[in-house]
Formats: sequence, C-alpha cells, structure tokens
Amino acid sequence: MLLQNTTDVNYQGVDTNVDYQSTRARQCVRAAFEAEKKRVDNQSKIDAKQPKIVEKLVWIEDEYKPKCLTHKIGYYDSFKESNEEKDFRANVNRAELAGIYDEVLGLVKEGQLPDGFEGRIEWIELANRYRRLIEPLDISNYHRHLKNEDTGPYMIHGRPNRYKHAQRGYEHELLKAGRSAEEIKRSDCGSCFWAEVEELRRKEYDEARVKKLEELLEGWIRDKEVDDEHIFLEDSSFRKWWQSLPEVHRRGSSLQVRMG
Repeated sequence: MLLQNTTDVNYQGVDTNVDYQSTRARQCVRAAFEAEKKRVDNQSKIDAKQPKIVEKLVWIEDEYKPKCLTHKIGYYDSFKESNEEKDFRANVNRAELAGIYDEVLGLVKEGQLPDGFEGRIEWIELANRYRRLIEPLDISNYHRHLKNEDTGPYMIHGRPNRYKHAQRGYEHELLKAGRSAEEIKRSDCGSCFWAEVEELRRKEYDEARVKKLEELLEGWIRDKEVDDEHIFLEDSSFRKWWQSLPEVHRRGSSLQVRMG
C-alpha cells in the first residue's frame, strides 16, 4: 500500500498545496487590480492638470510673445534680459510647467500610468506644443545664468528629459505620417535652435556648422518648430550674430532675403 504525502493533503483529505496556490492567485489578481486602479487614478489626476497647462501656454502665446514683439527683440532675448514684470511671470509659468511635466515623466518611467497613456494624441500634441514654446525659455535661462560655462553646452549637459521625451513622441508621429527615419534624424531638434545659436556665437566662424544651421532652419520654420516672426526681428540676437558673419557667407546664404 502506497503512503500518502502528508505535506500535500491535510487530515480532511484537502490538497493544501492547491488551496495555497488558489489563495496566492487571488492575491495576485487583487494586487494587479489595485495597481491598475492606482494607474487610472494617476491618469485622472494628470488629466485634471491639462487646463492649467493650456492656460499657461496660452498666456505665453497670446500675451507674452506679442508684448516682446513690440520691443523688436523677440521672446527669447526678452526672457534672457528679464528686465520687466512680464519676464518674471513667464519664468513662473516656465517653472510650474516644468514641475507638471517632470511629474508626468516620473510616473511614466515608474510604470504608474496606464499602458496607453503615452500613445494618447492629446498628450503628444500638448507636450509638443509645450516643447516648442517653452524650451527656448529654458535655453535662455541656461545661458542667462552662464550654466554653459559652468556645466557645458546645453545639448550635452543641460537639456531636461521632459523635452527629449516630448521630442520622441513628436518624431513617432512623424514616422506614422510617412516621414522616413533618416529624414527625421537629419532634421535634428528645432526647439533647440537657440542652443546652437548660442554655441556658434561664442566660437570662431565655422562655415560648415553655420550652413547646416541655416539649412535646418528652413525646415524648422516650415514645421513650426521655430517662430520666424521672432528670430528675424531687428534687435534679435540671432539677427545681430548673423549680420556679423563674413560678407561672402551672407551674400550666398539662403537667409539673405529674410535678413533684408
């Protein structure tokens, strides 16, 4: 007669190993349900911040930028000088938006938002709008505080992950729309236009690098990555730098007509 394994069967004839597995399975299902509920709750909290994000972006677009235009300097240079109350308010908005987007990115990286969150077109478009509008202010702030001298170039040492993440979402949408990966890679980062200008302004004339920037700029303007209404203003630091380039370069430049 075979002996029963007493570790698997209790005195009432119930398989305790199966009972343990069933309890463990229920606990796992409950934990998974609670985790997903937490992710959905996090998404609801983030979604509730959308109106605040839009409000701050609209203020930059409809109030701050037009006021800067009246000084013929553009909002990048105005923010860098920060001589007026409007610049202070723009900085407050910049800091608050950074906090919101860093929170969102942190939740994404920790897996604390539903799987489909990153693919939601409304968030991709809002993040792209944010990147295009606010990253120039971050670059301006970086150079205003001379962080390029202490830390190094913005593109290597200073660019926040929130902008890199937003750019990847934008590039993914371009791929879906039919643009080739090679073309996307070649087009580089339009919202970082000012970072390249700042680097070039501090170096001796580099013909190849300047020509590359000019070529990229046409595409960035077309794709609304760069606001041409501001960068070509009379007192824009970009315009002043470009006019300091060798005459032979300026005569053959694709920007000659825009510069007048």
